[in-house]
Amino acid sequence: NINPQILSYSSTTITIRYSTADTDGYVVEVSTEEGFPKIIEISSTTNKNQSQLTLYNLNTDTLYFVRAGALFSGSTKYFELQQPIRTLTQPPTVSDFKIYITSANAIWSEIPNSKGYFFEASTSTLFNPKILSYTKNPQTTTLDIIELIPNTSYYFRVGSINSSNEPNYTFITETSTLANFPIETALSRLTTYSMQINYNTNSNPPDTLYLVEISSTNFLDHPLSTKSSSTYNSYAYFDNLTPNTTYYKRITAYNRNMIQTGPMYFTPIATLAYKVSNLTHITSTRTITLNWQDNLNSVGTIYLAEISSTNFSTTISSYTLSKSATFYNLNGNTIYSARVSALNFSSIPSEYEILTTTTRVEIPAVINPTYINILLDGFSVQWSNNSNSTYTLYTIESSTHSDFSFIFRTTQTYQTSIIFGNLNFGTRYYVRVKSKGINNEESEYLNLGSVETLYRAEKIINHTIQNTLSIPFSYGSIEVIIPPYSVGSATRLFIEPVSLLPFESSNAANLKHVGYGAKIYIIPKVLFTGPITIKIPYSTLSPSVNLNRLVLARYDEDKKLWIPLNSYRSSNYLIGETYGLSIFAIMELIAANNIDNIKIYPNPYKPNTTPGYLTFSNLPPNTQIYIHSLSGELIKKIITNNSGIAQWDGKNMNNRDVASGMYIAIVISPDGKKIIKKIGIEK
Repeated sequence: NINPQILSYSSTTITIRYSTADTDGYVVEVSTEEGFPKIIEISSTTNKNQSQLTLYNLNTDTLYFVRAGALFSGSTKYFELQQPIRTLTQPPTVSDFKIYITSANAIWSEIPNSKGYFFEASTSTLFNPKILSYTKNPQTTTLDIIELIPNTSYYFRVGSINSSNEPNYTFITETSTLANFPIETALSRLTTYSMQINYNTNSNPPDTLYLVEISSTNFLDHPLSTKSSSTYNSYAYFDNLTPNTTYYKRITAYNRNMIQTGPMYFTPIATLAYKVSNLTHITSTRTITLNWQDNLNSVGTIYLAEISSTNFSTTISSYTLSKSATFYNLNGNTIYSARVSALNFSSIPSEYEILTTTTRVEIPAVINPTYINILLDGFSVQWSNNSNSTYTLYTIESSTHSDFSFIFRTTQTYQTSIIFGNLNFGTRYYVRVKSKGINNEESEYLNLGSVETLYRAEKIINHTIQNTLSIPFSYGSIEVIIPPYSVGSATRLFIEPVSLLPFESSNAANLKHVGYGAKIYIIPKVLFTGPITIKIPYSTLSPSVNLNRLVLARYDEDKKLWIPLNSYRSSNYLIGETYGLSIFAIMELIAANNIDNIKIYPNPYKPNTTPGYLTFSNLPPNTQIYIHSLSGELIKKIITNNSGIAQWDGKNMNNRDVASGMYIAIVISPDGKKIIKKIGIEK
């Protein structure tokens, strides 16, 4: 077996390779029919060492059956190839080839019997990988390849396709795509005498050469008017230029074969004008005037003057042909940065001349309302900054004299409002304010008029609904709450603060005055039929006060003593209930250590004419009180609270009113000591 194999084939030839043996020679035959009934072409040799034979003059795009034979003494032993072979079509003849930045085009003559064409490009001679364009139309004789890389070397070939879709190639000389057009980007450097032109290389590889040119005459043929720079960089720098002169720019890119793309014309730009000099200013509260000099730039130069209080993140601008600019309606006492430049022919500012100045401080202005949150012991006053900045310091003076001959209080703030506290009740105060600037300059005083602190609150009570009356302090409000039908008829309710409290020695308990007091009264007087709630704030008490001992006390004017109420603390308020109005105050109640000095009031207790409770006080906490009838029946048991107080409403354990008469109170201290007191009930 000589094992014949295909070595190669073309549009008109087939070459077969086989193994040699001790024979008289070799023969290769082809036929267009299986079984070889008709031999189309024969190739033979008597050289027993020759290992291949080629068949010529075959038809294009034709299927051939192939066999090889070994010659032995006039006989031939054949070995047939397993698969037939189809010859190729003729290769195309390229008549025109063009290459561009990212594409290429080829044109060729139509090939007879061709079933279509391949047009391929690759950066490798083996065409792996490759970019392919093809057509199945045999009359199409031109194709394009796209998506090539700019300025890159490629190998190209065109192939005609036979019926088995096999191409027969014609190779085109290796060449490079054109360089891409550079894209203009912003200048990174522009001065009076120089500029740096920047551009995006637009996907060109690093070995792309650029010719950058500038001209002051738009590239007309004038000596020394054009400057050029050849570079592989993405920028070109030019110096020794003429100030405030428009330069035209163009750039040409060269590929690896030194074929140019362009030139590409960029936007013309002028070098900067000369910097101005001797910048000065004149400043008032609301205006800044800038003045400068310029002896170098020509007449007609436009100047840009700018000021900013935000480091030029926001600006106020003025364009002028003069060498002076005034800015109006500015903020008072504000630091402004100022800068002036000369604009070139491209409206680009020159290097700035810079200074910093501060507008003068403005007198404050009145706003309405001027006084707010008016209290018994204070008020808030506010004013307008009148455009002054937040760095303005305000001095505020208050006086009880309209001519400010006596200054009651002086304070300073950077705010445009302030709170005056710890003032006298019902007193008129006059207030004035002035501004102090960053440079320690002060304005005149602005008179803010006067205000009177509160001294009383009043309200007409509708006895059919709940009524609330309060009067504000700086630390809270004194408040009275009257439930519906707690008074017999309509009346007027009043609250007045009390600075100096009556305090006789015959107290109903061991009380110590620690907080504000208030006088609460009604006109005309009416009968109370229900409890009234009193709320007085205590947040400003001395730290030495024991809050657990606080009680709300009512002053009994008839008996000249303070009576502690059943009260409790809630949200910095001391809250208690009463059936009568008088002076009320926050007291510190110190519970007694024993029961020796017990206080019982009112005694006798008259439930029908004295609404309220019978109170036991000046006792230790948790003292037990047993109330018996004279016959010994237990009527009620009560226990003192932490303040040593207990109250009885005149009812028995079944919540029924007891009868008039004398009753026995057995008082037992926590240590077991006992005393007996008599109490009377009168109806």
